[in-house]
Amino acid sequence: MSTRIYLFLFAAVVSSIPIMFFGLWPHSKALDLQIDEVAHRHLVLAKNVSLALKRYDRDLKSMFRLGASQAIAGLTSSDLSRALEGLNIRHICVADVKTGSVLYRARTRNHACPAALEPMRLRQFTTYGRQGEVKYTPVESGKGGLPVVHLVLKLRDQIAIGTIDTSYFQDIASTIEFDKGGHAAIVDHYGRVLAHPNRNWVLNSKDISKVPPVKLMLDGGTGVSRFHSPATNTEMIAGYATVSGPAWGVMIPQPMHELVAKAQAVNLFSLAIILSGLFLAALAAWWFSGVIAQPVLAIAKAAQDMALGYRGVQVANLSDSQPREITQLARTFNRMSKSIQLAMQSEQDMITDLRALFLASPAATFLLDHDRRFRLVSKQFENWFGLQQSQVTGKTESEVFCPAILDRLRPALDGAFLRGEHFTIELNAALADDHDRSIVAHIFPIVEDDERIIGLGGILLDITAQKVAEERLHQAQKLEVVGQLASGVAHDFNNLLMVIKSKTRLLSDRTPDHEDLIAPISRATDLGTSLTRRLLAYSRMQQLQPRSIDLRKLVKETNGILQHSVGSHIRVIVDTPQDLWKIYADPAQVQTALMNLALNARDAMPSGGTLTIKGENCSNCPETVEVSPGKPTSRCVKLTVSDTGTGMPEEVQARAFEPFFTTKEAGAGSGLGLSMVYGFAKQTGGHVRLQSVPGEGTCIELLFPRALNSSIKSDLSRAHAHKDVEETD
Repeated sequence: MSTRIYLFLFAAVVSSIPIMFFGLWPHSKALDLQIDEVAHRHLVLAKNVSLALKRYDRDLKSMFRLGASQAIAGLTSSDLSRALEGLNIRHICVADVKTGSVLYRARTRNHACPAALEPMRLRQFTTYGRQGEVKYTPVESGKGGLPVVHLVLKLRDQIAIGTIDTSYFQDIASTIEFDKGGHAAIVDHYGRVLAHPNRNWVLNSKDISKVPPVKLMLDGGTGVSRFHSPATNTEMIAGYATVSGPAWGVMIPQPMHELVAKAQAVNLFSLAIILSGLFLAALAAWWFSGVIAQPVLAIAKAAQDMALGYRGVQVANLSDSQPREITQLARTFNRMSKSIQLAMQSEQDMITDLRALFLASPAATFLLDHDRRFRLVSKQFENWFGLQQSQVTGKTESEVFCPAILDRLRPALDGAFLRGEHFTIELNAALADDHDRSIVAHIFPIVEDDERIIGLGGILLDITAQKVAEERLHQAQKLEVVGQLASGVAHDFNNLLMVIKSKTRLLSDRTPDHEDLIAPISRATDLGTSLTRRLLAYSRMQQLQPRSIDLRKLVKETNGILQHSVGSHIRVIVDTPQDLWKIYADPAQVQTALMNLALNARDAMPSGGTLTIKGENCSNCPETVEVSPGKPTSRCVKLTVSDTGTGMPEEVQARAFEPFFTTKEAGAGSGLGLSMVYGFAKQTGGHVRLQSVPGEGTCIELLFPRALNSSIKSDLSRAHAHKDVEETD
C-alpha cells in the first residue's frame, strides 16, 4: 500500500478514537453532566442575585439613615422623595418611642406616614429595633398591594420606621426564568416569601422555612441541595445563597425530570455526533494524507513544544528536495523561535529585576489590581503589618488595613482609582509591632498605554524619627531662648541682690536697734537669691554639685517636709525598694524637684487625694539617659511622682514644660516649676516623661543615670564643670 493509504488508515483510526471517546463519554454521563452543570449554574445565579440584594440592602440602609436624618432636620425635598421611590421606600416615619406620635416624616408621592403608631405596632417595632443599628421586620401583607418590609432604627427616645414594598425582589426574581419549572425564590430572614412565581405565595407571605434549602439558608449556608417539593410533588435541585447582613435567602430550583429529559436528548445528539465525527474524520484523514509530510509534522511538533513553554525550539534543516513553501515555513519558524526566546528572556530578566527591587524597597510598598485587591507587597510592608505575601494577596484594603489607617487612606484610594489623581497623606497608626508611627503615604494610579486605570500603587514611609527630631529641635530652640533670657535676668538680678544684702549687713551692724525692720529685708534678699539659683539651674548656667546619693534615703528625709507642705488632706505614699540603685545628681536639686512636683500635685487635689512617690531600677531604660556627655546608658533609676488629681488635657500636656506657662490664676504660680524640673533632669543627663488623664490624675517620671565608680564620676564632674564654664562665658 502507498504511503498515503498508510497515512489515511493511521489518521482515520487515530481521529476516530477521540471522537468515539468524547461521543460515548457524554452518552454515559449525560445525566451527571446535566446535574453538575445545573448545580454550578444555579449556584452562580443564586450568588449573583445575593450580591445584587446585598447592594440593595446597603443602599436601603444608607438611604433610610439619610432620609431619617433629613426628616428630623426638616430638609425633606422632591429629590429625597424620588430617591426613596427609586429604592421602593414608601415613607420614613420618626416617632416618639413612648407615645408613638409621629414627629417627623419623609414620604413619596403616593404614600404618607400615619399621625401616630398603634401601641401594638409600636411595641413590635421597638422589639425589632436596636440602638443605632438598622433592622428589618419580617415581611407582612401590605394594604391593597404587595407585601411590605419595615426598617427599624432606635434613636435614643425616638424610633425611625421605613416601609418598603417587595417589588424590587419580584423584579429581580422575574429576570430568572428557564425551562418550564426553573425559577427564582427569595425569602426573608424568617423564611417567608419575598419573591416567587406563585403570586398567592407572595401576597400571603408564605412561610417556606421548612423547605431543606431554606433551612440551610436561614443557618447562613450557601450551596446546592436536592430535595422533594411537597407543593409540586416532585424532586428538585436548587442552588441557594444567603445574603450576608439582612440574612435574606436566594434559591434557584429546577425539577429533576427536566434534567432527565435533557440527558435523553443529549444521548441522541451524542450518537449523531459520533457518526458525523467518524465520517468527517475519514474525509479529513484522506485529505491530509495527501499533503501531510514529515517537515510539516516536524514544524507542528516544534510549535507544540514552544506552546508548552520550551525555549529555543528549532526545526531540523530540510533538504532541497522538500517543497519550497515548506522549507521557507521551517526557516521562518526557526527565526521566529529565536526572536521569541530572546524577547522572553529579556522580559523575564526585567520582571525579575523589577520584582526584586519592589520587594527590597525600604518603604512599605503595595500594588492593587483592577478589582482593588492586593497583588504584591514589599518585605517592609510584611514587617509593618505582620502579614506574609500569601496572607495579603487577593484581599481587599478593608481586609488588610486596620480601621484607623483605612479611614485615612480610603478617600485617596477612591480618588486615585476613580479620577487618576495622586495623593500624599500623613497619618499616625499603631502597626503590628505595637509602635505608634508617623507615616506619609503616597497613593497613585497605575495607567496603561490607553490611559485606562488598571490598578493602584502605594508607598508608605516611616517619618517618625523625622517628626521626633523636628519636635525636639523646636523644643530645644524654645528652651534655649528662654534659658538665655532667664540667665541674663538672673545674673543682673543677683548683682542687685548682692548690693542690697551687703548694705543690709552694714546697716544691721550700725543700727542694731532696728533689727526688726532690717530682718525682713534680709529674708526677702535670701528668697531672691534662691529664685536666682533656680533660674540659673533652669538655664543650666548654675554649676551643680552632683555626687553619689542614696535616693531612697533622700526621699525618706524629704517625706516629712512634703507631708507638711501638701497638707493633711492629702495622703503621701512612698515606695522605694531596699536595693534601689544610687544616682549621681545634686541632692539639693533633687529635693527641689520633688518639692515642685508635690506642690503641683497639691494644687491638682484641692479636695484631697493620694500622692505616690515610687522608685525603681531600670536595666533597659526606654529613653536616652547619659552617664556622661555623649555616653548613653541603659541603666537608670526611675523616680515616679503620681497623683489622683484633676489631670491635664492634651493641649496643656503639650506645653507643660514650657517656662512661664501656667494654668493658675494670675499671681498664683510662676510657671517655672515643671520647666525647672525638666532643665535639672536634662542637666544631670536624665530625662522627664509626663502622662496625664483628665479626671484621673497625673504621673511624672524622672529618669536619673545610675551612679558609677569614682573615676567615671570624676570625669562626669569635670564634664559638667567644663560645660558650665563654657555656657557661663
